[in-house]
Amino acid sequence: MTSAQAFRIQDWNSFLIALKRQCITVKEKTGQSGKTNLYYCSGRHEFWYRKLDPFFSRENLELKFKARREKQQAAKTQPGTAPQPKPQRQSQPKSKQPEPIVIPPLPDIVCGVKIDRLKQQAYQEGKFISIGICDPGGVVPINHWIWYDFDKREPVMSRTYPYDHKIPEAFLRQLTAKQSSASSSPSA
Repeated sequence: MTSAQAFRIQDWNSFLIALKRQCITVKEKTGQSGKTNLYYCSGRHEFWYRKLDPFFSRENLELKFKARREKQQAAKTQPGTAPQPKPQRQSQPKSKQPEPIVIPPLPDIVCGVKIDRLKQQAYQEGKFISIGICDPGGVVPINHWIWYDFDKREPVMSRTYPYDHKIPEAFLRQLTAKQSSASSSPSA
C-alpha cells in the first residue's frame, strides 16, 4: 500500500480494496457465542485482529474513517484561517506574496502506530519521521519513513531511507519567519 493510498482511505470498502492490492484479505467469522470475529489473511495464514492490534477491529476502523471524513468535510466548509497579509508601504513595489505552504497533520495513528506530538511537529516542519511497523505475524518492527512530498503535496511512506528528501527554500524561509516571530512575541 502506498502512503497516498493509506492516507486517502475513507471507508471500509476502500480499506478492503487497499488491503487486497497488498494480497491481504479480510474474513468475518461468527463464533459459537454469536460474536463476529475479524481475521486478516495473507496466503494460507489467518491472523485474528486482536493478535495484530486491537485497533484493527471493524468498529474502530469505521469510527476512524467516519472521523476522518467529518474532519475533511469541516475543513472544506470552513473559510481559510490563514492570516491576512499586512498592507504594503507605498514605497515598495507591488508584488504578489507567495502562498504559504501548509503541511496538514498526520492522522493520530498510522498503520497501528501512534504518532506522538514531537513526531507530528517534526513532520509538519518538513522533516521525515520514522515509525516501526510489524509485518503480519512478525515480531520485530520494521522501520518505515514518513515525510511530506512538497511536489505531490501529500504524505509519503517508504521502507527505504529518504536520502533525496529536500525541503524547498520557500518553506524553510516561511518556517524561520514563523519561529522568529513566535520567539520575539511577548510571553505571558
